Amino acid sequence: MLPGYREVIMDKLRRTAGMEDIDERIVVERALTPQDIHERYNVLNGAIYGLASHGKVLGAFKPGNRSRQVEGLYLAGGSAHPGPGMPMALMSGWIAADTADRDAGGRAVEGREGSRDGAAGGARDVAAE
Repeated sequence: MLPGYREVIMDKLRRTAGMEDIDERIVVERALTPQDIHERYNVLNGAIYGLASHGKVLGAFKPGNRSRQVEGLYLAGGSAHPGPGMPMALMSGWIAADTADRDAGGRAVEGREGSRDGAAGGARDVAAE
């Protein structure tokens, strides 16, 4: 599939972007496939954004930030609530940290998404049930 798709992209660049000589200008060319990502980063099936946020199993939910199976285990990152992408991964870390702090008897920082009662976000509790 990759060689065929490459040619579709190159043809589109030649036609629509005015890059008729793009083939002659390429000095180095590399492709990164889902299999490459899986092997290099140990990411399930090369899924750069983690678990899919759709379908019958997960719906619009990611795994929560507090493990229900392992006491004291908190999850953060693109595959945990609230989801993928740098801003969401950072929010996931904040939520996990606030939850761990609250579980340890501290007071999570007020005014930050996920730091209200129901720590780790209400969507997490629904998704895990």
